[in-house]
Amino acid sequence: MFELIDVNDLASLAKIIGGNLVGGNRRFKYITTDSRKISQDSLFLALIGEKYDGHDFCETAIEAGAQAYISTKEISNYAGIVVEDTYMALLKMARYQQQQVNPKTLAITGSNGKTTLKEMVAHILDLHELIKTKDNENNQFGIPFTVLRLKRETRFLVLECGARKLGDFDLISQYLKFDLVAITNISNSHIEIFENQANIIKTKTKLLDGIADGGTFIDGAFEDW
Repeated sequence: MFELIDVNDLASLAKIIGGNLVGGNRRFKYITTDSRKISQDSLFLALIGEKYDGHDFCETAIEAGAQAYISTKEISNYAGIVVEDTYMALLKMARYQQQQVNPKTLAITGSNGKTTLKEMVAHILDLHELIKTKDNENNQFGIPFTVLRLKRETRFLVLECGARKLGDFDLISQYLKFDLVAITNISNSHIEIFENQANIIKTKTKLLDGIADGGTFIDGAFEDW
């Protein structure tokens, strides 16, 4: 569950995520992807994962008290926002949140050492001004969810970025910006999924496309770079 800064109605949100408003405007406070955690002031986002499809729970969420939904298809007699891709909608909300706060952002990837480096950096920074990746929420969903936890007072954002397959960072690097990208190392971790080390390198280095103007790359993997 997360809260967007200065966005509390469907019409405003539809502009941010490029969706079509259906069934009239509604006000909300929180956005959730879990139909089991619905409050009277929440909006349900139907994400699609490897083992679930949030669209199966849209009506359940509304019946549980959600004000509206974000989905790829219209649900008759209910207010909502229809988009082409709900994951893209999630990334657009994360981009909006990052732009509103504009924290110094560090993205960490690599085959090993990501969590250790994240915790070391977080230990140095003021925890009251910091948002960091929780536990292992470092995949293509966990990264935007972490960004969406930003508050106005946040000064630093530390993202641990783990890839599960080729292309996991393609959209992440398109929608989010990083002041600093650190690659700890490259090994053959998950080679059975990536098939070869070239695909691992291609996936990890894709984060470099998200470096903001004037940003920095810390190379812990490629001696010849």
